Amino acid sequence: TIYFIVLIFYQLMILTNYIYFNIFGVFFSFNNIGLANEAQDYFKMIFNYIDLPLVFALLFSIFCGILACYFMPKDKTKEDKILNFVLASFSIICYFIAGIFLGEAADLNAWDTWTNKRNIYNTFSDTRKSLQTAGFYEYIARDFYFSKIATLFVDNEKDIAYLDDYFKTYNESKVEMADVASDDLKGIFKGKNAVIILMESIDDWMVNKEMMPNLTKIMADSINFTNHYAPIYGGGATFNSEFMLNTGYMTPLNGETASNKYGRNYFPFSLPNLFIADGYDANAYHQNVSSFYNRGQMSKVFGYKNYYSSTELGVPYNIAVNDTHFLTSEKIRKLLLPKDNRFMSFIITFSAHVPYSLDDIQCNSAATKDEINAIRNGGNGEEICLKAQVRETDNFFKELVETLEKENMMEDTVIIGLSDHYAYGYSNRDKILELKGTDDNNLINRLPFFIYSSDGPKLEVSKVNSNLDVLPTIAYLFGLDYDPKYYLGQNIFDPSYDGFVFFVDYSWYDGKVYYKNNEVVIGDDVDHEYIINRNKQLNTIIDINKKVLESNYFKTLLNN
Repeated sequence: TIYFIVLIFYQLMILTNYIYFNIFGVFFSFNNIGLANEAQDYFKMIFNYIDLPLVFALLFSIFCGILACYFMPKDKTKEDKILNFVLASFSIICYFIAGIFLGEAADLNAWDTWTNKRNIYNTFSDTRKSLQTAGFYEYIARDFYFSKIATLFVDNEKDIAYLDDYFKTYNESKVEMADVASDDLKGIFKGKNAVIILMESIDDWMVNKEMMPNLTKIMADSINFTNHYAPIYGGGATFNSEFMLNTGYMTPLNGETASNKYGRNYFPFSLPNLFIADGYDANAYHQNVSSFYNRGQMSKVFGYKNYYSSTELGVPYNIAVNDTHFLTSEKIRKLLLPKDNRFMSFIITFSAHVPYSLDDIQCNSAATKDEINAIRNGGNGEEICLKAQVRETDNFFKELVETLEKENMMEDTVIIGLSDHYAYGYSNRDKILELKGTDDNNLINRLPFFIYSSDGPKLEVSKVNSNLDVLPTIAYLFGLDYDPKYYLGQNIFDPSYDGFVFFVDYSWYDGKVYYKNNEVVIGDDVDHEYIINRNKQLNTIIDINKKVLESNYFKTLLNN
């Protein structure tokens, strides 16, 4: 009985990890259990990743299991018990001997910590390197320990003391540089309303006159960040970006679900709290219910006054899945664009969310009659649905601009748009790589980011940046009172910031150098000292992020 329970469990884990890795590029962790209710949106999509090698491996495993059961001794003899004891003892000895070959751990402040097998094994934060180091069986068991057991015995006092010292000794010259950075842009949007749109699955190759003519026009007249990256770190790709944009911190690299774990954390320097401190109303909007991603609670953690779910406000679901409903629904529109006070409205779109199938409501409600007929007559349903759903998001921007102009609010409002993640739900991955001009699984995370104001600057910013840099950049442009030292990213317009983005596998890119798997993939004649300093920078960011979140550090400051 135990044998078959273990066998079936690990077969399910193989199946889960194989599909999960093909979709997200990282392995499954028990930290992701909190996202189980999201799986229904991906259910049809996962069949695209069940291929012949996977089926063969599972069938072969089942066959071996049946064979083992057939040959399993039926009589409980003394010899069997002795043999079992010998085999079990031998396995345990081998297990501990294998651990010796991991070597000694590197210093936690060393630049190459994450390349050290012992450090990888001890921290178990990078799912890919952890599985490579420990093997599949050990990875599953150890991941369960770190996800569900070790968290019960965490002592944060040392981390709090370390953070106290870190923030006290923060480079003051960097703070001064940030305060005087590009005075011609500092506070240019002071006092204006802000509409921040986190665009579901809108990739850079979609922003063209054919697929998204309205967004293309807006971005052409914006501050356009052409080298913006939105890597997926923790569990839940959309919430991963949502968390970073609002807090300035990142979801854990081990795939943990920040929406469930940090529902009691305190972020006084979050983006909505900065706007509220400057006299704004700040509210969040999405079509989905408040329990999804724990947004009802997390929006309060971020600092928003309200989380408005269109579905919970009575908008029929077949209408709420269309992004334009935020403006065509009078009830939602009045909340979203109030006239009696300055406001910051954070919107998460939904129309372009997977799946791209006529059987699902997103495509069914967005596609035209001709497109529906084309699919039924044998056309490429996924491609037609993708374009229809993306067009619906584009129409939202058209409605937004027209509504602001009609209400005489355009001059007083800034539109900020970002994508949550690349279009990983589109199954033609080869086409995605071709359209994005790269075959690297990290660099495909380059996505749109723009800031539009009718009387604002038209500017192209080519400096590499990531979602961690968005919060301090917006705070700088809106003249909000923020302290740069309390963020992992930097104001993109800060002269001391030379561009940097890192990915879940600890690789990084700065526009000139791409460092991955302990080697320079892009870049010529790169100084070794430069690599070391960049790796130290990355190591510090990850370390500070973990300590701040795990210790709920800012709540400690409040209590003190």
